[in-house]
Parts: sequence; C-alpha cells; structure tokens
Amino acid sequence: MTDSVRMSNVAQNTTTPDNLHFTTKGADMDAYDQLGPACQKALQSATLPWSAEACLWQHRKRGWNPKDPQADQRLAAEFAGIDHSTTITTAGEGHPIRDTP
Repeated sequence: MTDSVRMSNVAQNTTTPDNLHFTTKGADMDAYDQLGPACQKALQSATLPWSAEACLWQHRKRGWNPKDPQADQRLAAEFAGIDHSTTITTAGEGHPIRDTP
C-alpha cells in the first residue's frame, strides 16, 4: 500500500520541508506489531494520529529493545505526555481538552 495515512513530527530520513514523516498503512502496522504492549496502548488511546513507525524509531534511536518492559513503559509514558501537551496546544478555543489540567 502506498497511501500516506499518518504523519509524525518525528523526522526520519525521508522528510518534507515541514519536518513531517509520512508512512503507509502497511509500514505502520508492521511497526505497531514490533512495539511492546504499553506503547501499543498509548498509540490506541492517543488523541492525535501518531505513527507507530515514529514510536519504534524512538526506541531504535535510543538503543532500546521495544519489547523490553521497562523501555516500553518509559517511552509510553513520555509519548502520552507529548500527546496530551500537543493536543492542548493545538486544540482550538472551546475545545474540552483545553480545560483539562
């Protein structure tokens, strides 16, 4: 499959001028399968459409095994915080999440 379905602000080797990484459904599904359960749950509950490829890339960049429970929990917690703060930043006035601390 070649359709670009998800974007991430984590740049990899192929980026656009906006520093966005585009992935395909197949590549994103393959990356999702390689993640640990905590990161998978964090992606499922994320507000924004993050890429599983970007999450897997962060594990590799840090030299972590994505199936290691400690690394999985650590990255999932970091990811959840980024998703929440980014959602608050990008949500328009009157959006319910802006009122959430």
